[in-house]
Amino acid sequence: MRPTLMRLVLLAGVLTTPCAKAATYSYRGSGFTEAGVPYALGERVTGTLELVTALPPNMPASDIPQADFVDLLFVDGQQVRTGANTVICRLVLGTDAQGRINVWNVWLRAANVTVGNGRYSLETYNVPGFTADLVGVGVFTNFCDSGTLDPRALTQTAGSWSSDPVFANGFEN
Repeated sequence: MRPTLMRLVLLAGVLTTPCAKAATYSYRGSGFTEAGVPYALGERVTGTLELVTALPPNMPASDIPQADFVDLLFVDGQQVRTGANTVICRLVLGTDAQGRINVWNVWLRAANVTVGNGRYSLETYNVPGFTADLVGVGVFTNFCDSGTLDPRALTQTAGSWSSDPVFANGFEN
């Protein structure tokens, strides 16, 4: 095949490939009702989570594979968790009939330790029987082990998610 014809065939394939739909979900937690210094009452967890595609409606709580993850940014008043500085220990999401996140279990841990082998932790839950945003510093033998957070901040009132689906090419739908 001649080089010019080959380029045209490749370009036609690229131009006819449908755009994949990405999705960004925003989280706003309730204000902390318990807070140890340096946290303060009323601070909250907020963040965004970007996935390769939008979650389908009526999805039961499911582990989100690493391949479906694009990036994240979560803050709690003291720490900033990004895709670059975070180990995702748990990312379980479920949706309602409109595709809105209504069940979640998210654990984020700092990739680097602080003084005394402490590691920042940010966890948010809304699963049957348990709702909380829990943040702080703990010493964990492995990244995703359970442990006590001190200092910590907590609320047991559910936050909420909203979504803003966009096309992967950057144009909003």
